[in-house]
Amino acid sequence: MIEIPMIESPVIESPVPESRAIESRAIESEGGEGGVVGAEGPIRRYRIVRLQVQTDPLKIGRAPLRVYDPAPIESVPRIEISPAGVVGLADGLGSVLDVHHIDHPATRDPKGVGGVTLMGTGDYDRLRARYGQHLTEGIAGETILLDAPGGFGGLDMPSEFTVYTQTGPLLLTGLVPAEPCVEFCRFCLQRNVSSPVDDEIRRAMRDLDGGARGYRGMAAGSAVIALGDEVTAAWRLSPVPPPAR
Repeated sequence: MIEIPMIESPVIESPVPESRAIESRAIESEGGEGGVVGAEGPIRRYRIVRLQVQTDPLKIGRAPLRVYDPAPIESVPRIEISPAGVVGLADGLGSVLDVHHIDHPATRDPKGVGGVTLMGTGDYDRLRARYGQHLTEGIAGETILLDAPGGFGGLDMPSEFTVYTQTGPLLLTGLVPAEPCVEFCRFCLQRNVSSPVDDEIRRAMRDLDGGARGYRGMAAGSAVIALGDEVTAAWRLSPVPPPAR
């Protein structure tokens, strides 16, 4: 089983742009996910703790014998993101196109409608509790992993997140649950590639839906995102995002 190492990186205390200020707000904090309360509901702040790209498709072979292989996932300290998709930036790799970038020769997203995905650290805690320790952080293939102990799966997610980069805010929009697939379900269950789509796999597909495997969206502009950058999201008044578990 392939283990994807976690990058050890200090949390960067980035300056908060004035454009993020909201008048008449109250400060609150839950389990390290601090936020403010505005007219539309709580605004939560998260730190980026992992960035990565998929250099090639993660599903290889032909159905029904196709398999999920996380080997093409590369952890990087920075990504360049635009409506066209994501490019990984690292000293040892140079610039690497993510497989969902519209310019990748084997692009999985030729229309450029969902080139970035995000998850919370709490989502991995739940995956490991349900399926096992082989589900290390990053192995689901998300672009951005946020320090969110409560996770995002199963919540009434905002459709937009804002990333505060060194050059200003960048909006991630159109966020919807990343749909699970049979191949990733088999990987979670550690089932053989020839396993039939039985009740256990169908149950896993239900369990991994609703954001349990992350959310997919696109960038409304272009920017370079780095480890430690801050991300905010405006949650609806009800339900309120849960505290850390």
